[in-house]
Amino acid sequence: MNAIVTGATGGIGKAITEVFAKNGINVWACASRKNETFENEIKQLADDNNVWIKPVYFSLTDENDVKNGVKSILNEKMPIDILVNNAGVSPRSLLVMTPIDEIRKVMEINFTAQMLVTQLVAKKMMRQKSGNIVNVSSVSGSLYPEQGGLAYGCSKAALSFSSRVLARELADYNIRVNTVSPGFVETSMWTGRSEAYLQEAKSRSVMKRMGKPEEIANVVFFLTTPAASYITGTNIDLEGGGRVAFPQKEE
Repeated sequence: MNAIVTGATGGIGKAITEVFAKNGINVWACASRKNETFENEIKQLADDNNVWIKPVYFSLTDENDVKNGVKSILNEKMPIDILVNNAGVSPRSLLVMTPIDEIRKVMEINFTAQMLVTQLVAKKMMRQKSGNIVNVSSVSGSLYPEQGGLAYGCSKAALSFSSRVLARELADYNIRVNTVSPGFVETSMWTGRSEAYLQEAKSRSVMKRMGKPEEIANVVFFLTTPAASYITGTNIDLEGGGRVAFPQKEE
């Protein structure tokens, strides 16, 4: 099987790539810019698991670059069994302090560009009469309206909603579309938060800890397997059973 993973250099994207490779799935690992360390890591991962992992670079803020990046994958004339829309940015600022261009940029990266990738790949899957699409959203797009998170939360809410629509549009082609929404997970998204904030967030969690990227990746993988064959148009919140709001302010 072959998969496309966007945002493959990040914590969750890297974990998804690793889980796929360990389960015999080849990966086009997409990122915004060339990264030698990343290329060395995925080469070793591929060798260890007897799969191929190919880096593909394109900027999600440049429509032509996105099209050319996806075209390079399509030109390989291989089946595309899985698409994981994982790439994203998570700036934080209050609305009244946020330039509208910044909101546009967040929506472009987190939603619009992901839909362009999906549009191009879905056409291939429709011809195949098979495929799985998993969108990596966030609980910030549904459960937790955090102060300073308007642009990020709205972009992720749009991504989540797209799964429900696309599940209906693509079901006749044997293509399933689902969403996973991580919560408080050990990624760079939380870099820069105060220790007091992190500790309070943990204390509010039912499991009293942050999630691990591989725990998210395992659910993404599950959704692409025959074991999930009757699941489409569904969102899975991955937040450790909490449904408890994050702290709203950092002192």
